[in-house]
Amino acid sequence: MKTKVLMVTCWFLILFSLTAAAKASHNKQFKEEKSISKKNETLVNVQISFLGGELSVSGGASDLVNATFEYSQREWQPEIDYSVEDKIGNLKIWMPEADKNFNSDDDDINEWDLKLNSNTLMDLSIKLGGGEGTYDLSNLKMNSLEIRLLGGELDIDLHNSSLPRLNFKALAGEANVDLSGKWDNDLNADFVGGVGELNLKLPEKVGVRVHASGILGNIEAPGFIKENSNYINDAYQKAKVTLYIDIFGGIGNVNLKLVE
Repeated sequence: MKTKVLMVTCWFLILFSLTAAAKASHNKQFKEEKSISKKNETLVNVQISFLGGELSVSGGASDLVNATFEYSQREWQPEIDYSVEDKIGNLKIWMPEADKNFNSDDDDINEWDLKLNSNTLMDLSIKLGGGEGTYDLSNLKMNSLEIRLLGGELDIDLHNSSLPRLNFKALAGEANVDLSGKWDNDLNADFVGGVGELNLKLPEKVGVRVHASGILGNIEAPGFIKENSNYINDAYQKAKVTLYIDIFGGIGNVNLKLVE
């Protein structure tokens, strides 16, 4: 009897050791830092594809891009591809192996910190598959911004950015977008909604016109004047600069907040 108990105990210890070793190997953390130097670009097309975890995008890079990646599965190793033709740059950052099968658990880590050059004109496209995204884009020089949110939570800071064109599409999740501050030009923005919540922070002293159609949830717009499907602020008729915002579809809530 004692022999059987001893054998079972040994097998249990072996199994426990193997499981612990596998878990330790699974949770091994990789860290990389990559940079792309500036050349003679007049415009850079930037495409970022992130499937899950925590993604941070901001300005302030000394190079064209300074990136830090931390991840716990080797197949999540990101790649950066960059080329320049006729002074137009094409920058792509993505996870080639993870695109095939991205599965994670609570112990996994996948964090990207991407800093872009604030003085280079960019057409920026970001796809967030899930998790959390924090985009401080207020000091970037952008010609256009395109964002795809498949799920998760996203915070976008665009105050004082004077971005001329914004295209945002969400299938699910929550998005908080700061469009407050001073604007030097008009903004044309499209928000195509899915399930979830859209919170827009908007400037009082700049003209704002929000057109909403197909919304099945609630629209909260204190301080706005409602005219049919349009919500306008007091500065709309007299301001030299106007934010034209169109919101289509979705079954979540839309919250419009005016700030100084």
